[in-house]
Amino acid sequence: MNRSTIILNRMMNDVHPRVLLSGWRYFLLMRIRSFDEQPQEISGRIQGKRNKYIYNTNIVQIDDEKISYECDCPSMVAPCKHAVALGLKYYAKQNRRGVWRVLPISFLLKMWFMVHKGIHKQQGLIV
Repeated sequence: MNRSTIILNRMMNDVHPRVLLSGWRYFLLMRIRSFDEQPQEISGRIQGKRNKYIYNTNIVQIDDEKISYECDCPSMVAPCKHAVALGLKYYAKQNRRGVWRVLPISFLLKMWFMVHKGIHKQQGLIV
């Protein structure tokens, strides 16, 4: 399994579906202003919702099981939507996939199930 898949899978397990959906939206809207990858770290600058804030975001792979997410946004959630957008950008770049083909089928099924059960209304998952 390549590094981008490990990071994406770990992120999928760590993140709340609502945050994942927001991060996917940031990725689709191309809010990632800069992107850099090092052997153990991915970093980027992600534009916030109100366009006046840009957040410094890092994803650090500690080992195959542990990922650290860092962002200077005010969110108390890790990973935040900025880290999710950065992780999706990295996955798309490494696997040469377009924006609509980045998310794995497991995420799409999870979202379908939540919408089908009406959970999207309860948890505010409508984009």
